[in-house]
Amino acid sequence: MSPRSPILALCLSLAGCGIGTPPPPDLVAQGVYRLQADTADGCRIEAEVTGRDGQLWVTGRMTARHHPDGPVTATGEAQVVAPDGRLLSRQPLEFEPLRHGRHGSHPAARFSVTFPELPPVGSTVRIRHRLAPYDPAAGLPRIR
Repeated sequence: MSPRSPILALCLSLAGCGIGTPPPPDLVAQGVYRLQADTADGCRIEAEVTGRDGQLWVTGRMTARHHPDGPVTATGEAQVVAPDGRLLSRQPLEFEPLRHGRHGSHPAARFSVTFPELPPVGSTVRIRHRLAPYDPAAGLPRIR
């Protein structure tokens, strides 16, 4: 028996328990669904679409240019559109502002939304967002 056998046995047993299970695959990258995300005032959306427990999960972030007036705030909506163009579902997006550095492109906010069921293959997930001006009364720190 090799000295590595106990380590190999431990790794195989942990793999069998689900520890280290990879995250669900991105269904857009696999070609199951399409993603359409808009850009507003230099802020674009990066998203991942996955299926879990019969639901459609859309998670992502908004990346932004440096905004000298303070943190970026936004409102938005995620929609699921069938291959024939019918609107199947829509959910409001809640953006959570993130801390970021002074220069360059950086994550401005993240979001997550769940749809109650998986749409037909070939459907499109649309993400739309609008930026809101910085509100000093919001109590969020300004970018220095």
